[in-house]
Amino acid sequence: MQVKDFIAWLQTQDQEAIVEIVNHTRGTGYYDQGGNASWDDFDDHNWEHWDYIDFRDNEFVKPDAEYFGKRYLRIGGMDN
Repeated sequence: MQVKDFIAWLQTQDQEAIVEIVNHTRGTGYYDQGGNASWDDFDDHNWEHWDYIDFRDNEFVKPDAEYFGKRYLRIGGMDN
């Protein structure tokens, strides 16, 4: 899905709804080996909740890599 498709989908949703994301942290001991997940409010000013990765013009990504020339908007959190 591209951002423009995501926006179109979001426009079909309740515009007054609160946006939350899943935040995952890795386990730290025997009883939480799979980690823990929690719901957090989405905060676009907090880099723990989203990330933008641009592989265009990245000299270390070769043309045969699956992410060559691609851009990703990741929403959610891991190990924050």
